[in-house]
Amino acid sequence: MFEVKQRVNQLNNKRKSRTLGHRFRCGSCSRKELINNKALEIGFRIAKPRMKLYEEVSAYIYGIYLRYISAEDIHVYSIDEAFIDVTPYLKLYDCNPVELADRIISDVYRETGITATVVIGTNLYLAKVAMDIVAKHMTPTKVGFKVAELNEHTYWEQLWDHQPITDFWRVGKGYARRLDRLDIHKVIDQYNREGEA
Repeated sequence: MFEVKQRVNQLNNKRKSRTLGHRFRCGSCSRKELINNKALEIGFRIAKPRMKLYEEVSAYIYGIYLRYISAEDIHVYSIDEAFIDVTPYLKLYDCNPVELADRIISDVYRETGITATVVIGTNLYLAKVAMDIVAKHMTPTKVGFKVAELNEHTYWEQLWDHQPITDFWRVGKGYARRLDRLDIHKVIDQYNREGEA
């Protein structure tokens, strides 16, 4: 929280220096308003954590998944992430992965008002990387859905030169420092090193 307040103060000081009279007349928490009116003070709201409610909603959403998918094909990763193997269900529902995902997340939205991001990967690693990197750069649909896909080919095509390397799943700052000592800063750097050997 301290860092958030500090950063907001820095941004507000910068905005204030560019306004007439160097003072704010009002502020906003709306990103759209702040982008459109540089004379507004940046405000923010602190949402009180409501873990019990989050857990209840998460369990409800899991129940929606169970309408379509068997529990043994669902791996809950966190309170807001789950990996689902839809392979055996595509023939059953006579659809492709995107169509099945659309059915499921449409139910989630209709019943909870919560939008979802769906990622489709040929394995768990590619699904997680699609979530952490690819989906963040996608434009959501009118109701806020995002669908990102990665396979072995598109992984190389889209991410071979992506930085920072810490965006990749399981690559923390410590691991990145070790890679840096090996002069590896992107996925392609590892490939180039192997090609030289």
